[in-house]
Amino acid sequence: MNILPKKRWHVRNKDNIARVLRDEKKAAEEEQNALRRKTLAEQEARLNHLRVQRGDHLIQFQGSEDASSKPTPTEHVNLFQLEEQGLKTSDATNAEHEKEKKAETEEFEKKIGLLTYLGGSVVERTVPWYMERGGSKQLLSKELSKTDREERDRLRVQKQDPLNSMSKYVDDLKRKRDDGNKSSSTNAKKSTSSMSLSSSSSSSLGNDSAIAFDGGINPGLGFRPQLHMDRSLLKWRSSRKTGHESTGQLIDNIQEWGKLHTVKDQFHQQMIDCAAVPRHLLIDYFRQGLSCIFLVTDVKPGPNPCTKPKSFGYHKGRPCILIKINRIFGWIPEPYQSKEEVPIEIRHLWQPNMKNFILIKCFGQYPTDEDLIDQIDHISILGNKAIGGIPTYYYPFLNQPGYRQPYIWAQFIKIESNVLINIICRAYARNIRHSTDIEDMTGAVHFELFFE
Repeated sequence: MNILPKKRWHVRNKDNIARVLRDEKKAAEEEQNALRRKTLAEQEARLNHLRVQRGDHLIQFQGSEDASSKPTPTEHVNLFQLEEQGLKTSDATNAEHEKEKKAETEEFEKKIGLLTYLGGSVVERTVPWYMERGGSKQLLSKELSKTDREERDRLRVQKQDPLNSMSKYVDDLKRKRDDGNKSSSTNAKKSTSSMSLSSSSSSSLGNDSAIAFDGGINPGLGFRPQLHMDRSLLKWRSSRKTGHESTGQLIDNIQEWGKLHTVKDQFHQQMIDCAAVPRHLLIDYFRQGLSCIFLVTDVKPGPNPCTKPKSFGYHKGRPCILIKINRIFGWIPEPYQSKEEVPIEIRHLWQPNMKNFILIKCFGQYPTDEDLIDQIDHISILGNKAIGGIPTYYYPFLNQPGYRQPYIWAQFIKIESNVLINIICRAYARNIRHSTDIEDMTGAVHFELFFE
């Protein structure tokens, strides 16, 4: 749009604007003349009405003679006869008034942007706006020295070079990673300051994750089955035929992950029953390479509906989802010790026997998802269907050989079919932080269910 005023064919040029102004002026004059004639007609009508009332209509006028043309000492002298007849009495104009009127017109056109858009009035503008110089900050290339031009071109190329942006991104990424490593190292030293670990204690946590916050390390959660690590959708059909591809894959995925929990101790009796060992002795055992035993039967005393013979509930439309806390080297949970410090969403479920448990609860992520879920049973050592729990004696994790990661089951007893349901499971402890944003998965895990 900025180049349109340069075009000769542009409709908003001075000739067209002058033509429009002339037409508007002519129309205004015609309107004034019509109004004047109307006023004169009304005046004549009033005079005739008054003459009729006085009886002057009996006087006969002859020819073109008018009463005002032959004045007598007793007659009215009409000094404005020509004006009443619409005749111009003088061609003289007031030059000062015309100048003021023109100034007002130009001022009005400037305010509405007319003269500014077209480069000002003829008097004010002798050079087109697009030929004007921009000032000291917009020097033309020919006014710059050769050295200045080369420096300017070099800076321009450097700024627009994509490699420059890529290098900046890589530097920022390295800096963030270094800051994260420093923070993780500092927090790990704080939580394991009382431990003397051998050089073989270092661990690579693989897919396990943690998020750092101001008070320490915040653990993340994981779930199974998960056919693809970058996908969180679980889709299956209710069928008793084990040959169905998607259902069979989900069952095999759970079974593959839980193989370590179903076999006997293969690490020379390095498993111990941590429930029977005093807490102050556990860390010494962990330093020696011992770890707590955890079997499938330990998840729930008595019948467990989440087993492979029962297809983990998928064939009956009651899927079992395995929820685990990702391993963090040296992390020690701090469970709630009173009802007042428990978050409001699970406060009504808290009981004194939960003082040594990390609590885990699953629910619909949004109110519409809650309406699509009839019941969720939490199957864990805690023995409470309303909420699951993992004992704190499984921690800290010190990369012991044969370490068996504890978990709970969340079984969805009845859910709506052919509808996508968003689920979120959260772990609760004093040193597990949650975000107020429902989309933030800090200390939680999210997945979707679709039951055909």
